[in-house]
Amino acid sequence: MAAARAGDLDRAAAGAQAVLARAPGDPNALQILGLVKWRQGRNAEALDAFLRAARAAPNHAPILNSLGILYRERGDLAASRAALEKAVRAQPAFIDAVHNLASTLTAMGDSGAESWFERALALDPRHAETLGKYARHLESRHEIERAREMANRALAVDPKNALARMTLADIDARAGDHAAVVARTSDALALPLAPANRAILHGMRARALEKLSRFAESFADCAAANAVMRAQYAEAYSGVSGPRTPDTLVRLEAFAREAPASIWRHTEGFADPDPVFFVGFPRSGTTMLDQILSTFPTLCVLEEKECIQDAWLELVMAPGALERWKDLTDADIARLRGAYWARAKALAGADASLVIDKLPLDTALLGLIHLVFPKARIIFALRDPRDVVLSCFQQTFGMNAAMYRFLDLGTAAAYYDQVMRLGVLWRKKLPLVVHEVRYERVVADFDGEIGRLLAFLDLPWSDDLRRFHETARARNIRTPSARQVIQPLYSSSVGKWRNYRAELEPVLPLINPWTEYYGYDA
Repeated sequence: MAAARAGDLDRAAAGAQAVLARAPGDPNALQILGLVKWRQGRNAEALDAFLRAARAAPNHAPILNSLGILYRERGDLAASRAALEKAVRAQPAFIDAVHNLASTLTAMGDSGAESWFERALALDPRHAETLGKYARHLESRHEIERAREMANRALAVDPKNALARMTLADIDARAGDHAAVVARTSDALALPLAPANRAILHGMRARALEKLSRFAESFADCAAANAVMRAQYAEAYSGVSGPRTPDTLVRLEAFAREAPASIWRHTEGFADPDPVFFVGFPRSGTTMLDQILSTFPTLCVLEEKECIQDAWLELVMAPGALERWKDLTDADIARLRGAYWARAKALAGADASLVIDKLPLDTALLGLIHLVFPKARIIFALRDPRDVVLSCFQQTFGMNAAMYRFLDLGTAAAYYDQVMRLGVLWRKKLPLVVHEVRYERVVADFDGEIGRLLAFLDLPWSDDLRRFHETARARNIRTPSARQVIQPLYSSSVGKWRNYRAELEPVLPLINPWTEYYGYDA
C-alpha cells in the first residue's frame, strides 16, 4: 500500500501479485491491485479487483469506499450509494466513506447529502476534503455565502485544496469577475491535481476567457479539458455499445430505411395514456424549456431518466432485437407500456397531471417511441447546429458512452449528423405528432414561441412563465446548463459559433447541410 500511495505503481502491482500468487483471495492485495489499475486508467480491471476484494472481505470499509468512488466515476450512482452506505454501516467513524457518500448523494440530487457532510465534519471539523466537497455542494445549491465560508475553511486547512478553489472561482463567475476566475483557475492548474479536477479547472477557465473575448485561448482550454477526459474514460466508453451510441444508430438507420410501415400497427386499445417526449440534441435549450414548463406545479419533467429502458433493452440492444418488431403483439406493447409507466410514476409521483420525458438523444429512438406509444406528442428542440456542436464540445457532461463523443470536435459533429439524420428519417417515415421549439425564437419572442408550445400541450398561459429562472433556483438541476437557467433569458449564446469560426472550420462541411436544412443563416 505504501508503494501505491507513493506513486510507485509497478512496485505496488508486483507486491500485490506476489501475495495473490500465494493467496488468490487476499483482500488487501486485491485492494492494492485495484488502486494500481485505477491510477493507470484501467477502470474495468480496477472494478474487478475491488469486487473480488469486497467478496473476500464484505465489511471492509476502505475497500467498499474505493468501490463506491469508482462506481461514481463510472456513472453508476445507485451502486456507488449502496457500496458507501455499506462502508458507513461497517465503520461509522470512517470519515472518507461518510463524505464520499455525501458526494454521491449530491450527484444524485438527494437532499440528504447535507446531513452526511455535517456528520463528516462532526467527526473532524478540519477535514479539508470534506470542507471542499461541502463547499461545492452548497454552491451547486445556490447557497453562496455558506459555500464561500466552507471554501475558506478548507483553504485555511489546506491552501492547495482544489475543490475550494473551484468553488471560489464559481462564486467569482456568478459575480461577473471573470478576470478573477482566470487568476484562480490558473493558480490551481499549476498544482498537482486529479485528472477530473484538472479537466474541470480547464473548463472553468475556458468559460471565463470566453467572457473576456479571449476566444482562441478559451477553445484551447476546452481542448485541454477534453483531452484529459478522453484519456480518463477511453477504456470505459470508447468501444462501448448502448442504445444511442454510433454503432447502434447505424443499425437503426438501416432498419428504418427498410422496415415496412405495418410494423407500427399497434395504435388502439391501450388503457394507459401516452406521455410527452422531449427530444432534440444536447445543448439545444432543453434544460431552459424544462425549467419554463416546470413552472406548472402539477407538471413533471423527467430529466434524462431511462423510463423507456425496458423497451430498448428488449427491442434495440438484445440479439436479433430489431427483427422482433414485426412480430410484436398488442400484449407485448401493453407490457412495455406498463414497464415504462412503472418507472415514470415512481419518479413523477402520483400528483403529476402531465409527464414530459426529456432525453434529447431519444431523437434516435423515435421509431421505438412510436412503436410503444403511437399517440405520444413529441417536443423537438432546435438550435443553430453550429452553436449546438460547439457547445457540446465546450461543456463538461456526466460521462457515458454517448457523451464521450463530445470530447473531440470531429466526433461531436459526426454524432450530431448521425442523430439528426436518423431523426429526420423517423419523422419522414412515421406519422409522429411533433412540435418544434427553436432556442433562438424563445430568446427573441418568448411569449409567442412558448405560447405555441403551451397550445400544443393544452396548457394555459401564465405570467409566471416569464420568471422561470426563479423556479430554477428552487430546483436541483444536474445538467451542464444548471447555472445558466437560473438567470433571466440572454441572447449572448445565439450565434456564438461565429467567435470560433476558425476552430470550427474543419467540421463545418459536416454541420452546414443541417444549418441549411433547418433554415439558419450562413
